[in-house]
Amino acid sequence: MSVLLSRSLVSVLSSAVNLVAGAGGYRLLAFVAFGIVGRLAWVSAYLGLGYVAASGLEREPVADFLRSLTGLLVALALLGGARFAVRRRRLA
Repeated sequence: MSVLLSRSLVSVLSSAVNLVAGAGGYRLLAFVAFGIVGRLAWVSAYLGLGYVAASGLEREPVADFLRSLTGLLVALALLGGARFAVRRRRLA
């Protein structure tokens, strides 16, 4: 039960639970199964909250925001790539 809960509600404790499970000889198959179920529950909860929250939002402003965010992320990625190339060229 601690593996399941550490993958969803109290994920802060997951590192400690991993160590205790490994040191205690917890079966790998059971650990993976409970870990997957816990993560699926957590992701499903977030998806459900997002779906409920999105139903109250206006569609057009959200799309505009996402387009702007995508443009920003692409620009930052290009800037980082250019910086890496310049730095690599200086070191060579």
